Amino acid sequence: MYYWSGTNLFNNLGTLQKTSPDPNDPTTATIGVQFNNSGSVEVLNGTLQFTSTFTQTDGITLLDGGTLVSTNQPLNLNGGILGGVGLVNARVNNQAGTVRPGVASRAIGTLQINGNYTQGANGVLHVELSANGHDQLLIEGDNRTVSLNGVLRVGVLNHFVPRPGTRYEILRLTGSGGSIQGRFSRVEVDRQSPPRFKFTVEYSSRSVAIVVRGVEIGPPLQFVEPVEPPRRR
Repeated sequence: MYYWSGTNLFNNLGTLQKTSPDPNDPTTATIGVQFNNSGSVEVLNGTLQFTSTFTQTDGITLLDGGTLVSTNQPLNLNGGILGGVGLVNARVNNQAGTVRPGVASRAIGTLQINGNYTQGANGVLHVELSANGHDQLLIEGDNRTVSLNGVLRVGVLNHFVPRPGTRYEILRLTGSGGSIQGRFSRVEVDRQSPPRFKFTVEYSSRSVAIVVRGVEIGPPLQFVEPVEPPRRR
């Protein structure tokens, strides 16, 4: 879809789904006009490419093995969820949305962003732990910058009880160069995910991890504020 003249705008209030006729031969679909999402965008196979602006104010953009590309502008999350399992080939500007790896047919998963990631004061990163693994946000490419603020929300699946002392790396730069800057301003346990547990957050220039400090089956526990990692000698 491309623009020709006049005002060109795609306001998605329903469902936009990207699939390929043959899953073994992925195809690319391109949208070349300004795109505003408050419904559902599903990238199930192949590549969905945006060459103009992409702004989400509500709803969900979900990857389940596909690739989402924005060639010229960042993906702007002003609400709703960006989640799933797959590759986002774009800068992501999360000002008031929720980035949630693994929200797809696979409950736990890895979401890859090939670009800089910025999380504003009202943005959320939501990850979950399970007996089979944990969600992870990977920042791909060299010289990437991650700027953190807002909320880190952590939950568990299927009544999983994490072992105290266990460390889970939830965010990592995979390329050379670049750095993680800032800190989450608030960390919390997902109130819908029993059991309740306490954790601390460890930051380095290359990764962010949570360390379980205690677990309790029963009334909710208060979360523990982030702490600085041990200094290198």
